[in-house]
Amino acid sequence: MAKIPKKMKKSVRYMALITLERVNKGGAYSNLLLNEMINQGDLNQKDVGLFTELVYGTISRQLLLEFYVAPLIAKAKKVDDWVKTLLYLSVYQLEFLDKVPAHAILNEAVEIAKIKGNPGTGKFVNGVLRNYQRQGKPDVEQISDPIERLSVKISLPIWLTKRLTDQIGYEETEKLELSLYQPSHVSGRVDIRKYPREQAIETLQAEEISATASKLSPYGVIAEKGHLASSSLFHDGVMTIQDESSMLVAPSMQIEPEHHVLDACAAPGGKTTHIASFLDPSCGGEVVALDVHEHKVKLIEDNAARLGVSSAVYAQKMDAREVSKQFEAEQFDRILVDAPCSGLGLLRRKPDIRYKK
Repeated sequence: MAKIPKKMKKSVRYMALITLERVNKGGAYSNLLLNEMINQGDLNQKDVGLFTELVYGTISRQLLLEFYVAPLIAKAKKVDDWVKTLLYLSVYQLEFLDKVPAHAILNEAVEIAKIKGNPGTGKFVNGVLRNYQRQGKPDVEQISDPIERLSVKISLPIWLTKRLTDQIGYEETEKLELSLYQPSHVSGRVDIRKYPREQAIETLQAEEISATASKLSPYGVIAEKGHLASSSLFHDGVMTIQDESSMLVAPSMQIEPEHHVLDACAAPGGKTTHIASFLDPSCGGEVVALDVHEHKVKLIEDNAARLGVSSAVYAQKMDAREVSKQFEAEQFDRILVDAPCSGLGLLRRKPDIRYKK
């Protein structure tokens, strides 16, 4: 593979391809990976919007896009995974992004293919996409099995499609999944000890991020437009990305400054760092944050450092089922167990979850 030119590395579509490749290989939270790539690419707010749409949109429609592309590459001897991903990314734009000119989609896809692969790869991608334009997409309704048809139509694995149709019926399952394609608004938690929420909203507005106060949490702001993780508040450790419902947990625990708190399943550390904001290390206040994976423990530590609460956070690799062997009885004043679950309630924000369960 030839060296990727600096200009290409800054391309939103190239960045989307690289992000999709990493998501497909697993081992990363898609939302966190998205933030990492945005920060590395130093994107403006307009490009952030397109980049987010390309990544989340392609992941969300993956099974449908595979169905659309499959007939066009069926006779090819071997198609590399990254080439397939590039085709899915391009077809997503052709089908679902009306404001993006088709010639721009094809031209950049071919250029990426030539640089990341070789001239022959570029010709192959060009041929597939032009055939797609000429022939149009295959009809999903031609799939005879109703569960398989719905699975492809809404890009939900067959096992999950069947389970949902058994529980709520065919039509409600389709409505439920299609509703997840509606964009959600990202929320952030402001450390109001450092920065009043009203001032935080004004700062975001000045950075072209349209935000409003959360109606659920006095710590929350909702981004109507723009990327919160690109803001100065995020980089300065004044704000972190967190769901509104998650912001309700720490206050409900009625934590005192001197408390010893256990967060038994803590990664990536949103609730841990919120708990830490109520503690005073000089009085002995501390939250012990556990996770079974070393890289997730590191994630907790990084978040605590960015938010300036490391002195109140002790992150440790441990299975929470072993707590009784490691700590004294009644050592903790408060214990939070946000046990791992399917995560399917986060499909809109982490669309790749559906393919990993």
